[in-house]
Amino acid sequence: MKAQETASFDRIFILYYLPEMEIGSGAWASTHFNPSLRVKIFESPEPEATGAKVVKDTPTRKADAASDKIGVWVDERPYVGSTRTLYREGGQIKLQMNFKDGSGTTQTLVESADSRGRKFVDKAGNAFGEYYILTANGELSVYDNEGLITRMKKKN
Repeated sequence: MKAQETASFDRIFILYYLPEMEIGSGAWASTHFNPSLRVKIFESPEPEATGAKVVKDTPTRKADAASDKIGVWVDERPYVGSTRTLYREGGQIKLQMNFKDGSGTTQTLVESADSRGRKFVDKAGNAFGEYYILTANGELSVYDNEGLITRMKKKN
């Protein structure tokens, strides 16, 4: 698949569907080459029969209290689109990402000042130097060591 593309990509995200599944309603599994391989199986049709372990990679908390919420943004990129909610919890800043396939994750972020706005970096770190910039006009941008990845407008 990668060989068929004319452009070069550092990251590839692939969603897998079983024959009876409807595309767009949540994938059975995903692989992320980011650049190391990460495989997730979201649900097994018959886990008891197959002995498969059901893995749910979804946030354990919803940022629903208005006082906690810093903002919600929508990433509309094909295949990797998500809703991202930035909020405070227990003195920490968290970023909850919910993907279109039903999966999700939550990161704890560290905030610092930046000439472009508020800068947020994953407390656990990452190999690509990814970070977020929240501008005064409410736009949330994602950057890495190579530069800008995407800009997201705040959800109303």
